[in-house]
Amino acid sequence: MTVCTAAMFFWNYSQKPGEADLGAAIVAASDRTLTDSGLGIGYEGGRFKGQALPSKQLVLVAGDITVHSGILRLLNAELKPENITSTLQTANMVARLLREYRMRQAAQIYLSPLNLDENTFLSQQRMMDPGLVIELAKQLQEYEIDAEAIIAGCDGDTEANIYRIGKTGVVTCHSDISFLSIGSGGIHSSAYFMTSSYNTATIYCKALYHTYVAKKRAEVDPYVGPYTDMFLINRLGITKIADEVVSALKSIYDTKFRTGKTFIRRRGSTTH
Repeated sequence: MTVCTAAMFFWNYSQKPGEADLGAAIVAASDRTLTDSGLGIGYEGGRFKGQALPSKQLVLVAGDITVHSGILRLLNAELKPENITSTLQTANMVARLLREYRMRQAAQIYLSPLNLDENTFLSQQRMMDPGLVIELAKQLQEYEIDAEAIIAGCDGDTEANIYRIGKTGVVTCHSDISFLSIGSGGIHSSAYFMTSSYNTATIYCKALYHTYVAKKRAEVDPYVGPYTDMFLINRLGITKIADEVVSALKSIYDTKFRTGKTFIRRRGSTTH
């Protein structure tokens, strides 16, 4: 019960006026609402929900924070930065860890009362009642955990990618779509990107503003918190957007809400 969103754009790495050195980059945003499904509570935490990896990749999580805490700990223990070749590789690793976590949870609920685990269930099912085997397999397959994630990162000097890991541990690519939102407020963020005709061919200041607005639109969901963390991901690394910049975006957003106009000032010029 939260929102995380990310959008791709083009970043000009050149320091020389009039010279272009373009490469894909990503701006991301999330609230800080934490959900503990076991306790049935949700509250605004004191840190951002996810993890920055040393390979110019960012993991943002939505859903049950206890599930993600376990998965991220396993990721940190297994991840070897020198062996990471792509954002897709990291996404597949997180997805596998989520699927394994889901299976362990399901096995504890449905198999352990029968003195079975996922391995003994497979090896002994021929000696079990066929009806029981079918019912247990159905329960294992339909078991759900409240967890999904965004894996966003830069691959090489010009490419960036955004992947979603759903609740079943399936990886989907959203790089060509140019944006992705997850969590209970994700539908509202995605709707904003769609109605604004957002695409990769935009500049940083507009991508930053659109991503902020997408997060704010998600706040109509009662489980999305008001605090906003924002991050820039490019081939130089991951940078947390300063609170002063986020406050400035809020002022622009509030101005639009009151007057119906948006003012984005860049290098002394004003656009509407």
